[in-house]
Amino acid sequence: MKLFFLLLSLAIPAAADPIGEIEGVYKERTSFEVFSEGPAHVRTGENIVEIVRQDQSHIYFRAEYLYRNGHNCSISGIAAAEKGGFVYRERESLLPNEPPCTFTIRREGDALTLTDRLATDDARSCNAYCGANGTLSALSMPMKARRPIRYMDRLKKSRQYQAALEAAAH
Repeated sequence: MKLFFLLLSLAIPAAADPIGEIEGVYKERTSFEVFSEGPAHVRTGENIVEIVRQDQSHIYFRAEYLYRNGHNCSISGIAAAEKGGFVYRERESLLPNEPPCTFTIRREGDALTLTDRLATDDARSCNAYCGANGTLSALSMPMKARRPIRYMDRLKKSRQYQAALEAAAH
């Protein structure tokens, strides 16, 4: 009888863990130009995405992307499982005449994709989190860039993490 249950357990695939497939920190080196008087200077930096499990259907995320002239995008919050990914939705827009920010994170093959557009031709919705040259549309990180977060205590004490928890509680 034990052999039967052992064989049965091997035949039934384990339930997928969509959070386990993406949680961690992703870092990618990037170069960007800084313009001032005279020729442009090339600088280097890191684009970073952090994903932390909150429960079985929610993640904390933080994304930081660098762009031309030192502009950046910086967003963090609690996203809920939805339609094969995780979606962060703000209740109200931070900018007049723009929709509330909706930010989607999902794994697509060998990449983690991030976007503030519900459909490819929709308007960007998270402009409030970016400088003039930045965008949170159609971003990706290679899955091979994912590493375990080794600074979890510091992350959970960060102002971004605390603000995300507070916003999600209301």
